[in-house]
Amino acid sequence: ETPLFRAVVKSHTHIINILLGKGIAIDYQSQMTGDTALIVAARLGDHSILKLLLDRGACMEMENKKGQNAMTIAIFYGRRQCVSTLLERGGRACFETLNGVSTLSQAYQWGRLEMGLLIAGATEDSNEANSGRIPVDFFTANGMTPLMFCAQLGDVQGVQALLKSGAQVDKISEDGRHTSLTLAALNNRVEAARVLACTGVGSNIAPPNSRRTALMIAAD
Repeated sequence: ETPLFRAVVKSHTHIINILLGKGIAIDYQSQMTGDTALIVAARLGDHSILKLLLDRGACMEMENKKGQNAMTIAIFYGRRQCVSTLLERGGRACFETLNGVSTLSQAYQWGRLEMGLLIAGATEDSNEANSGRIPVDFFTANGMTPLMFCAQLGDVQGVQALLKSGAQVDKISEDGRHTSLTLAALNNRVEAARVLACTGVGSNIAPPNSRRTALMIAAD
């Protein structure tokens, strides 16, 4: 649609540098899709162009009309190298998108389990990864598991995807205050709480540092 976009699609590094040198806006957004050159590079999985654009100051947080940025696009298309580079450059790993879905849960929903590990900071050569089993009950930086994070957001699809992958409903947060079900109840995530309660697990669990079950929280 623009000379810059065409150069990105064709992976013409030299032309990109010339255009940017002439003052072309690196974060120009397509009027039709809202995509930026960085988002296009992430979608194509063109790691060298993505790095070039980042080196030249492209904004990682710019979102298109669907609420997607370079990170969410790279996750969706399974562009592991691009995701890794975005993380290295300070891109936010786990955040809530405009659709109310976390990037971590999106990785699981879309079958990008290896992306979930990468986002969570897990290493590719971990024992669990080598054994061929993708962990779903690891603790993220905020002390919660992916299931807890999705329950807190009310991300029903994420909850369902993680349960299908074997996530434990009775897991307690690192601070000893929450389970996935208590977080859903605390944040009034009715549908997510219903899905979790239907597993038959966790309804009567009172985490040691709160001593409140999901039913107690819902009754308040």
